[in-house]
Amino acid sequence: MSESSGASTGKKGAPRWDLESVFPGGSKSEEYKQYRENLKKDLDALESRMKSIKDKADQLNRGEIISLIEELQDLHQKVELVHSFAGCLSAADVKDDHAYHVYSESQGYESQWENLMTTLESFILEMSDSAWENLLKDDRVKRISFYLDELRRIAKIKMPPDKEALVLDLAVNGYHAWNNIYTKMAGDSSVEFTENGKSEEISLGQLALKMASPDRDIRK
Repeated sequence: MSESSGASTGKKGAPRWDLESVFPGGSKSEEYKQYRENLKKDLDALESRMKSIKDKADQLNRGEIISLIEELQDLHQKVELVHSFAGCLSAADVKDDHAYHVYSESQGYESQWENLMTTLESFILEMSDSAWENLLKDDRVKRISFYLDELRRIAKIKMPPDKEALVLDLAVNGYHAWNNIYTKMAGDSSVEFTENGKSEEISLGQLALKMASPDRDIRK
């Protein structure tokens, strides 16, 4: 993390994350693009694999279930990296239209991953309670046994997997998209603000931060 350049008063600017150290090139980074493409391939490959064994879920052994859990864990870390980085890019430059495009793309990856989790839930519901208890004792998943147990418990009260998957698919172009539009419109809007006798155009987000200023005159 680095310090932004100070103002003419000599004060240091606010700390800024060094996004270039993660994926150089911003929203159009070739390295970031390749990472997303590889992630999509991995998601598609696991989706295809899980579909192929869906009809024999009740025959899966403990090792096969744990393998799926580990793959989903690994993919979740990658999905979150893509999503978080896109969010940082759009926050760093509200005028970067491509960053918003990538952010929407990342929500598609999140939805696909959540659908895979829904499929996993249907698999673990096929297991008997005794088989499930034995799985939780396995050293490979023992440290996340509480999470897995909660996952199975909540899965029992959810809608059927096909309906849960439909909700996740619709969410991408539903309330997620609405929020993206709102954020984009807010980022494109600006107002004139006067501070210390100097007027400048600032974004609505910057204006909101002024409300938290310790200086009462600025808040007014």
